[in-house]
Formats: sequence, structure tokens, C-alpha cells
Amino acid sequence: AAHCQLHPGLSSLSFAVVATRRGRRFKQSVGSLQLSTELGGALHTYFGWRVDLTAPSLEVTVSLNDEGLHVSLALLRRLDSIECRTRGGLDPHVAWAMVRSLGELPPGGLVCDPMCGKASLLLEALDAHPLCVAAGFDLADAQLEAAIANHTAVPPRIAARLSLMRGDASQ
Repeated sequence: AAHCQLHPGLSSLSFAVVATRRGRRFKQSVGSLQLSTELGGALHTYFGWRVDLTAPSLEVTVSLNDEGLHVSLALLRRLDSIECRTRGGLDPHVAWAMVRSLGELPPGGLVCDPMCGKASLLLEALDAHPLCVAAGFDLADAQLEAAIANHTAVPPRIAARLSLMRGDASQ
């Protein structure tokens, strides 16, 4: 129900299960593919959700390890994602949700991130607010190199509005 409220335009819910199994405790009893298949079948049977492994509207992530089973639903996953174009940094779903929590920004507004890391948050902000510009600063050369790589990987409509610079947030 929560996913449908966040994405009211969806006529029916489709899903995919991504599972990982690590550790020794369950090594002999179940593999990652079997875990995905079994859980996917159970969700389809119980909820009637449609399985879609290429473009699901909901991703169910499952991790089974020696400590236990962790299941998460990416309720805030957006359908027009740029996440596949960028590498590393803040989780794209978290960055997207953080940007949405800001509400609307005024046209010409400046989004500034004094410790931008790989620029995930800034790229999400520019994608969500097409009339804003952004400036990102980071002291670590490795972070700036990754931010520049992410900057060049996004569409020009986003990249043209972002400036990245070396800077110390404590100064």
C-alpha cells in the first residue's frame, strides 16, 4: 500500500527479488538464486504481484548470512532513475529521498554540498530541480575524481549545472 501511495500512476505492482547468501550456516541448504526464486514465488502467491526481472516497480532485497535474514523493500525507489549511470557514494535511493524531503527549491536556487564525496546528492538534486544549480566541494582527491566521473556520466541537462571544486569544509 505504501509503494502505491508513493507511485500512484502505477496500474499494477511488479517486483523483482535480489538475494545474496553469505557465510557458512546456510551454505549447504540454499543458494542465492534459489532464495530469490522461492521468496519471489511466495510474494507472487500471497500478494498477487507480477514478477518483472527487467524493470520492476518494486525491488525486494534479501540478505541471508550467519546472523540471520534481512529483507528490505525500496519503497522510495524512483522509476526515472539515474542511479545506473553513477558509481559509489551515497545510496541512490537515500539521496533521492533526501532531495525529495527538501520540497521545492526556487528557480535559480543554489544547492551547495561542502563535503560532496562522489556528488550523488548534488546530481539527484539537479535531476529533481531543473532550474537550480549546484556546487560541490571535497578535500579528498579520490572523492573528487569519483565525483568528476559521476558528473560526466549523467545527461548534459544535469551536468551543465554542476561545478565541482577542491575545498576544505572546515575552512
